[in-house]
Amino acid sequence: MKGRDKCELLNKIRQQIAEKNNIEFDFDECTFEGECNGTCPKCESELEYLENELKKKQANGEK
Repeated sequence: MKGRDKCELLNKIRQQIAEKNNIEFDFDECTFEGECNGTCPKCESELEYLENELKKKQANGEK
């Protein structure tokens, strides 16, 4: 699997996680230039945001 394909797949997974957990989040197209390894600073920041939102929900007793 090429890096860009991996990036797109991971983006779809993050979108599904956000939707299923009622997390509002705007996913932008990746504009990373250069050789993509499947993750980039934008992808990492989106992941970190989702993790933080899930932790907040868990702390509030939400599933």
